[in-house]
Amino acid sequence: MAQRALMRLEYVLLIAVAAALMLGCVASQPNAKYVYVCADGTQVSNLTLCKSPAPSQPNASGQPAANQATPPKKQNQTAGGQKNGTGKQPINQAKLPANQSKPPKNQTQPKKNQTTDDNGAPISGDILVPTDTLNAQMAGNLLLGRPTKESMDVSVLATAGMEAYAEYGAAPGAHTSKTATLASSNAEPIVLRMDGLRPDTQYYYRIQMRKANETGFSPSAEQTFHTQRLPGEAFAFAVQADPHRDGHTDENLYRATLRNELAAKPDFLVDLGDTFMTEKFATNDDQVNNRYLQDRGFFGIVAGSVPLFNVNGNHDGEFG
Repeated sequence: MAQRALMRLEYVLLIAVAAALMLGCVASQPNAKYVYVCADGTQVSNLTLCKSPAPSQPNASGQPAANQATPPKKQNQTAGGQKNGTGKQPINQAKLPANQSKPPKNQTQPKKNQTTDDNGAPISGDILVPTDTLNAQMAGNLLLGRPTKESMDVSVLATAGMEAYAEYGAAPGAHTSKTATLASSNAEPIVLRMDGLRPDTQYYYRIQMRKANETGFSPSAEQTFHTQRLPGEAFAFAVQADPHRDGHTDENLYRATLRNELAAKPDFLVDLGDTFMTEKFATNDDQVNNRYLQDRGFFGIVAGSVPLFNVNGNHDGEFG
């Protein structure tokens, strides 16, 4: 019985809160008088009084409305807020800040020719550079992933016939261990596993690479990572969402964001999706791969030293 009484009391409280919210909304607009405007321009207090079958939404001004070709939207505007003969804006109508009247000057717009910056990250949202060309430009791009307390994987973007291995150690420049040498047959990324690691330890590594037409290996710049922390130890991670690269994206700002993430030295990075935008920009497999390469270039700013976890967003489908 006590439980039923408590449930009834909860229902009563919920109803009271809902009623208070409704009354508060009405009380906040004491001068508003809602009038329905029929499709032929006449105003009525009830929709059933309209002779035309398609009445508009209510007009809250309380003033006669001019005939309109399309139904007006519902407004919460008092009679004193109507535009007058002086051309002034209604007194209760919010104005956009002056600096929001047009896109920022440095806002990236889609370009005819895609290029890359010094980090290998494309600087436009277009998909016009052939995928093979873009892949060759970005060969050697590194992404860390699948971190554990005793291992770390690194994905090396490769061209056909390219070979690579990783050297690593627990001190700068002291690369006392190395992986097996693996090759890419069809320009697929080479994934190397650095294992035998100690938990909760900072490591330093570099990749030795040799392209199909080269005789010797060339080292990448040294990068770092930290293995999984011990239980109970504090750790840090970064989260980002919706890079959403398109014509409304400031890609320089996105680069700055990625560099800030790198500078914060998190243990790993989680990207929550709406990243590759293949649903919007890609209509075939080649264009999907092209978009992946573009965004891999951006992730390379941070993910060579910070393991990356990706989550698909609603714009990250196979293709539109």
